[in-house]
Amino acid sequence: MAFFKYFKPFILFLIYEVFWIVFAFFLEYYFSATFAFSLSPFIPTDSIITELLLVFTLFIPFGGLIGYMIGGYILGPIFLYIHKKIFGTDLIYAIQEKKEVQSISIFYKSFFPIMLAINLTFMMISPDLINFILSSEFLSITSSIAGESLQKSLSLFVLLPFSFGITMFLFSSIWFLKNSGILYSNEKKVKSTSEPYVIRSVGGWFHTLLKGYAGIGVLITYSLVIVDLVQSFLISVDRAILIISLLVWFVVLLMLFLTTIPSLILNEIIRTKSAGYVRKFAKKLGIEDIVEVKFNIEIKYEEQTQVAEENIE
Repeated sequence: MAFFKYFKPFILFLIYEVFWIVFAFFLEYYFSATFAFSLSPFIPTDSIITELLLVFTLFIPFGGLIGYMIGGYILGPIFLYIHKKIFGTDLIYAIQEKKEVQSISIFYKSFFPIMLAINLTFMMISPDLINFILSSEFLSITSSIAGESLQKSLSLFVLLPFSFGITMFLFSSIWFLKNSGILYSNEKKVKSTSEPYVIRSVGGWFHTLLKGYAGIGVLITYSLVIVDLVQSFLISVDRAILIISLLVWFVVLLMLFLTTIPSLILNEIIRTKSAGYVRKFAKKLGIEDIVEVKFNIEIKYEEQTQVAEENIE
Protein backbone atom coordinates (compact mmCIF):
# COMPACT_ATOMS: atom_id res chain seq x y z
CA MET A 1 0.00 0.00 0.00
CA ALA A 2 2.86 2.39 0.79
CA PHE A 3 4.18 1.88 -2.75
CA PHE A 4 1.00 3.24 -4.33
CA LYS A 5 0.91 6.07 -1.81
CA TYR A 6 4.25 7.42 -3.06
CA PHE A 7 4.04 6.22 -6.67
CA LYS A 8 1.87 9.05 -8.04
CA PRO A 9 3.86 11.89 -6.38
CA PHE A 10 7.12 10.31 -7.54
CA ILE A 11 5.89 10.06 -11.15
CA LEU A 12 4.62 13.65 -11.09
CA PHE A 13 7.94 14.93 -9.80
CA LEU A 14 9.77 12.87 -12.42
CA ILE A 15 7.59 14.47 -15.11
CA TYR A 16 8.43 17.87 -13.64
CA GLU A 17 12.18 17.20 -13.83
CA VAL A 18 12.03 15.72 -17.33
CA PHE A 19 9.94 18.63 -18.59
CA TRP A 20 12.57 21.21 -17.65
CA ILE A 21 15.41 19.09 -19.00
CA VAL A 22 13.66 18.66 -22.37
CA PHE A 23 12.71 22.34 -22.45
CA ALA A 24 16.33 23.33 -21.78
CA PHE A 25 17.59 21.09 -24.59
CA PHE A 26 14.97 22.61 -26.90
CA LEU A 27 16.15 26.15 -26.15
CA GLU A 28 19.79 25.15 -26.42
CA TYR A 29 19.25 23.49 -29.79
CA TYR A 30 17.12 26.16 -31.49
CA PHE A 31 17.96 29.40 -29.65
CA SER A 32 21.49 28.94 -28.33
CA ALA A 33 22.66 32.17 -30.02
CA THR A 34 19.69 34.16 -28.66
CA PHE A 35 20.33 33.06 -25.09
CA ALA A 36 24.12 33.17 -25.18
CA PHE A 37 24.60 35.11 -21.94
CA SER A 38 24.60 34.48 -18.19
CA LEU A 39 21.79 35.35 -15.81
CA SER A 40 23.34 35.60 -12.37
CA PRO A 41 26.88 35.43 -10.97
CA PHE A 42 25.55 33.39 -8.04
CA ILE A 43 24.60 30.38 -10.20
CA PRO A 44 27.64 28.26 -11.15
CA THR A 45 27.38 28.38 -14.96
CA ASP A 46 27.66 31.02 -17.68
CA SER A 47 24.56 30.06 -19.70
CA ILE A 48 21.12 31.38 -18.81
CA ILE A 49 19.52 28.16 -20.08
CA THR A 50 21.64 26.00 -17.80
CA GLU A 51 21.14 28.43 -14.92
CA LEU A 52 17.35 28.29 -15.16
CA LEU A 53 17.53 24.50 -15.51
CA LEU A 54 19.46 24.30 -12.23
CA VAL A 55 17.03 26.69 -10.54
CA PHE A 56 13.91 24.69 -11.42
CA THR A 57 15.21 21.12 -11.20
CA LEU A 58 17.54 21.43 -8.23
CA PHE A 59 17.58 24.70 -6.29
CA ILE A 60 13.83 25.25 -5.81
CA PRO A 61 12.64 21.72 -4.88
CA PHE A 62 15.64 20.81 -2.76
CA GLY A 63 15.88 24.29 -1.25
CA GLY A 64 12.32 23.69 -0.04
CA LEU A 65 13.32 20.26 1.24
CA ILE A 66 16.11 21.76 3.34
CA GLY A 67 13.72 24.41 4.67
CA TYR A 68 11.25 21.66 5.59
CA MET A 69 13.80 19.59 7.51
CA ILE A 70 15.01 22.58 9.52
CA GLY A 71 11.74 24.43 10.08
CA GLY A 72 9.66 21.57 11.39
CA TYR A 73 12.08 20.66 14.16
CA ILE A 74 12.71 24.27 15.18
CA LEU A 75 9.43 26.12 14.71
CA GLY A 76 6.99 23.30 15.52
CA PRO A 77 7.68 23.31 19.28
CA ILE A 78 8.10 27.11 19.29
CA PHE A 79 4.70 27.70 17.66
CA LEU A 80 3.05 25.28 20.09
CA TYR A 81 4.65 27.07 23.04
CA ILE A 82 3.49 30.48 21.73
CA HIS A 83 -0.08 29.29 21.24
CA LYS A 84 -0.24 27.66 24.67
CA LYS A 85 1.28 30.56 26.60
CA ILE A 86 -0.39 33.48 24.79
CA PHE A 87 -3.79 32.11 23.74
CA GLY A 88 -4.18 28.98 25.83
CA THR A 89 -5.05 30.41 29.24
CA ASP A 90 -8.74 29.55 28.89
CA LEU A 91 -8.40 26.78 26.30
CA ILE A 92 -8.49 23.01 26.69
CA TYR A 93 -5.78 21.07 24.83
CA ALA A 94 -5.75 17.38 23.90
CA ILE A 95 -4.27 14.99 21.35
CA GLN A 96 -6.23 13.26 18.62
CA GLU A 97 -5.01 9.94 17.24
CA LYS A 98 -5.47 9.72 13.48
CA LYS A 99 -5.12 6.87 11.03
CA GLU A 100 -2.37 6.99 8.43
CA VAL A 101 -3.47 8.71 5.23
CA GLN A 102 -3.56 6.62 2.06
CA SER A 103 -2.69 9.38 -0.41
CA ILE A 104 -0.77 12.65 -0.57
CA SER A 105 -2.79 15.79 -1.37
CA ILE A 106 -0.30 17.61 -3.55
CA PHE A 107 -2.37 20.59 -4.73
CA TYR A 108 -4.05 21.17 -1.37
CA LYS A 109 -0.77 21.28 0.54
CA SER A 110 1.23 23.03 -2.19
CA PHE A 111 -1.04 25.96 -3.04
CA PHE A 112 -0.37 28.28 -0.11
CA PRO A 113 3.37 27.53 0.27
CA ILE A 114 3.88 28.35 -3.41
CA MET A 115 1.74 31.49 -3.22
CA LEU A 116 3.61 32.68 -0.14
CA ALA A 117 6.97 32.02 -1.82
CA ILE A 118 5.95 34.13 -4.81
CA ASN A 119 4.64 36.87 -2.53
CA LEU A 120 7.87 36.95 -0.51
CA THR A 121 9.87 37.19 -3.73
CA PHE A 122 7.84 40.13 -5.01
CA MET A 123 8.32 41.83 -1.64
CA MET A 124 12.10 41.35 -1.82
CA ILE A 125 12.61 42.57 -5.40
CA SER A 126 14.01 46.08 -5.65
CA PRO A 127 16.26 47.89 -8.17
CA ASP A 128 19.29 47.55 -5.91
CA LEU A 129 18.70 43.84 -5.37
CA ILE A 130 18.17 43.30 -9.12
CA ASN A 131 21.52 44.93 -9.85
CA PHE A 132 23.12 42.73 -7.20
CA ILE A 133 21.79 39.29 -8.17
CA LEU A 134 21.78 39.66 -11.97
CA SER A 135 24.93 39.61 -14.08
CA SER A 136 26.20 42.82 -15.65
CA GLU A 137 26.01 41.08 -19.04
CA PHE A 138 22.32 40.32 -18.61
CA LEU A 139 21.56 43.84 -17.34
CA SER A 140 23.30 45.30 -20.36
CA ILE A 141 21.42 43.12 -22.84
CA THR A 142 17.98 43.56 -21.30
CA SER A 143 18.31 47.32 -21.12
CA SER A 144 17.78 47.35 -24.89
CA ILE A 145 15.12 44.62 -25.04
CA ALA A 146 12.55 44.88 -22.30
CA GLY A 147 14.19 46.93 -19.61
CA GLU A 148 13.04 46.63 -16.02
CA SER A 149 10.14 44.26 -16.77
CA LEU A 150 12.32 41.40 -17.97
CA GLN A 151 14.88 42.03 -15.23
CA LYS A 152 12.17 41.91 -12.57
CA SER A 153 10.59 38.74 -13.99
CA LEU A 154 13.85 36.79 -14.14
CA SER A 155 14.89 38.11 -10.73
CA LEU A 156 11.84 36.24 -9.47
CA PHE A 157 13.30 32.97 -10.71
CA VAL A 158 16.70 33.66 -9.16
CA LEU A 159 15.17 34.50 -5.77
CA LEU A 160 12.55 31.71 -5.72
CA PRO A 161 14.87 29.03 -4.26
CA PHE A 162 15.60 31.32 -1.32
CA SER A 163 11.99 32.43 -0.75
CA PHE A 164 10.68 28.90 -1.23
CA GLY A 165 13.13 27.65 1.38
CA ILE A 166 11.79 30.27 3.81
CA THR A 167 8.21 29.30 2.99
CA MET A 168 8.83 25.61 3.58
CA PHE A 169 10.67 26.53 6.78
CA LEU A 170 7.40 28.09 7.99
CA PHE A 171 4.89 25.59 6.60
CA SER A 172 6.82 22.53 7.77
CA SER A 173 6.10 23.61 11.36
CA ILE A 174 2.39 23.59 10.49
CA TRP A 175 2.67 20.10 9.02
CA PHE A 176 4.54 18.90 12.13
CA LEU A 177 1.81 20.32 14.37
CA LYS A 178 -0.93 18.74 12.27
CA ASN A 179 0.90 15.42 12.32
CA SER A 180 0.95 15.58 16.13
CA GLY A 181 -2.86 15.81 16.25
CA ILE A 182 -2.85 18.49 18.97
CA LEU A 183 -6.26 20.13 19.28
CA TYR A 184 -7.73 22.87 21.42
CA SER A 185 -11.26 23.76 22.45
CA ASN A 186 -12.71 27.05 23.67
CA GLU A 187 -15.47 25.34 25.67
CA LYS A 188 -14.07 26.59 28.97
CA LYS A 189 -13.70 30.13 27.61
CA VAL A 190 -17.22 30.52 26.16
CA LYS A 191 -19.10 28.39 28.66
CA SER A 192 -20.88 31.38 30.17
CA THR A 193 -21.36 33.26 26.89
CA SER A 194 -23.49 32.89 23.76
CA GLU A 195 -20.47 32.05 21.59
CA PRO A 196 -20.40 28.51 20.08
CA TYR A 197 -17.90 25.84 21.04
CA VAL A 198 -14.95 25.47 18.69
CA ILE A 199 -12.57 22.53 18.34
CA ARG A 200 -9.56 23.17 16.16
CA SER A 201 -6.02 21.94 15.59
CA VAL A 202 -3.12 24.16 16.62
CA GLY A 203 -1.53 23.55 13.24
CA GLY A 204 -4.71 24.62 11.49
CA TRP A 205 -4.76 27.87 13.47
CA PHE A 206 -1.26 28.81 12.29
CA HIS A 207 -2.12 27.64 8.77
CA THR A 208 -4.97 30.16 8.64
CA LEU A 209 -2.61 32.86 9.87
CA LEU A 210 -0.09 32.24 7.09
CA LYS A 211 -2.77 31.93 4.40
CA GLY A 212 -3.47 35.64 4.84
CA TYR A 213 -0.13 36.37 3.17
CA ALA A 214 -0.66 33.96 0.29
CA GLY A 215 -4.10 34.65 -1.11
CA ILE A 216 -5.63 35.74 -4.39
CA GLY A 217 -3.64 38.98 -4.33
CA VAL A 218 -0.51 37.03 -5.26
CA LEU A 219 -2.18 35.74 -8.43
CA ILE A 220 -3.22 39.28 -9.33
CA THR A 221 0.32 40.58 -8.83
CA TYR A 222 1.70 37.67 -10.85
CA SER A 223 -0.72 38.48 -13.70
CA LEU A 224 0.20 42.17 -13.64
CA VAL A 225 3.87 41.30 -13.98
CA ILE A 226 3.08 39.19 -17.06
CA VAL A 227 1.01 42.00 -18.60
CA ASP A 228 3.84 44.45 -17.93
CA LEU A 229 6.29 42.04 -19.55
CA VAL A 230 4.12 41.68 -22.67
CA GLN A 231 3.76 45.43 -23.06
CA SER A 232 7.50 45.85 -22.80
CA PHE A 233 8.18 43.12 -25.36
CA LEU A 234 5.67 44.49 -27.86
CA ILE A 235 8.04 47.37 -28.51
CA SER A 236 10.93 44.94 -28.92
CA VAL A 237 11.98 43.45 -32.26
CA ASP A 238 12.71 40.04 -30.75
CA ARG A 239 9.38 38.18 -30.80
CA ALA A 240 11.02 34.79 -30.09
CA ILE A 241 12.02 35.86 -26.60
CA LEU A 242 8.50 37.20 -26.00
CA ILE A 243 6.81 33.92 -26.91
CA ILE A 244 9.24 31.78 -24.94
CA SER A 245 9.10 34.06 -21.91
CA LEU A 246 5.28 33.99 -21.82
CA LEU A 247 5.29 30.22 -22.17
CA VAL A 248 7.73 29.90 -19.29
CA TRP A 249 5.73 32.26 -17.07
CA PHE A 250 2.44 30.41 -17.52
CA VAL A 251 4.01 26.98 -17.22
CA VAL A 252 6.09 27.97 -14.20
CA LEU A 253 3.03 28.80 -12.09
CA LEU A 254 1.54 25.38 -12.78
CA MET A 255 4.78 23.43 -12.45
CA LEU A 256 5.79 25.08 -9.18
CA PHE A 257 3.10 23.10 -7.37
CA LEU A 258 5.16 19.99 -8.06
CA THR A 259 8.28 21.40 -6.41
CA THR A 260 6.84 20.60 -2.99
CA ILE A 261 6.65 16.87 -3.73
CA PRO A 262 10.05 15.94 -2.15
CA SER A 263 8.99 17.72 1.04
CA LEU A 264 5.52 16.15 0.99
CA ILE A 265 6.97 12.66 0.57
CA LEU A 266 9.40 13.24 3.42
CA ASN A 267 6.54 14.57 5.56
CA GLU A 268 4.66 11.30 5.09
CA ILE A 269 7.73 9.15 5.70
CA ILE A 270 8.52 10.82 9.03
CA ARG A 271 4.89 11.50 10.01
CA THR A 272 5.01 9.26 13.08
CA LYS A 273 8.42 10.54 14.19
CA SER A 274 7.48 14.21 13.69
CA ALA A 275 4.25 13.66 15.65
CA GLY A 276 6.16 12.06 18.51
CA TYR A 277 8.72 14.86 18.44
CA VAL A 278 6.09 17.59 18.88
CA ARG A 279 4.14 15.55 21.45
CA LYS A 280 7.27 15.27 23.57
CA PHE A 281 7.31 19.06 23.91
CA ALA A 282 3.52 19.12 24.33
CA LYS A 283 3.84 16.85 27.36
CA LYS A 284 6.15 19.38 28.99
CA LEU A 285 3.38 21.96 28.51
CA GLY A 286 0.83 19.67 30.15
CA ILE A 287 -0.75 18.47 26.91
CA GLU A 288 -1.03 14.68 27.01
CA ASP A 289 -4.72 13.72 27.21
CA ILE A 290 -5.99 11.65 24.26
CA VAL A 291 -9.34 12.64 22.80
CA GLU A 292 -11.62 11.13 20.17
CA VAL A 293 -13.58 13.73 18.24
CA LYS A 294 -16.79 12.77 16.42
CA PHE A 295 -19.28 15.02 14.69
CA ASN A 296 -22.72 13.51 14.15
CA ILE A 297 -25.87 15.24 12.92
CA GLU A 298 -29.09 13.59 14.07
CA ILE A 299 -32.23 14.50 12.15
CA LYS A 300 -35.47 14.07 14.08
CA TYR A 301 -37.89 13.13 11.35
CA GLU A 302 -40.99 13.13 13.60
CA GLU A 303 -40.43 16.74 14.62
CA GLN A 304 -39.78 17.76 11.01
CA THR A 305 -42.96 16.04 9.84
CA GLN A 306 -45.01 17.72 12.56
CA VAL A 307 -43.65 21.16 11.65
CA ALA A 308 -44.31 20.52 7.96
CA GLU A 309 -47.95 19.52 8.63
CA GLU A 310 -48.50 22.63 10.75
CA ASN A 311 -47.11 24.79 7.94
CA ILE A 312 -49.49 23.17 5.43
CA GLU A 313 -52.49 23.84 7.68
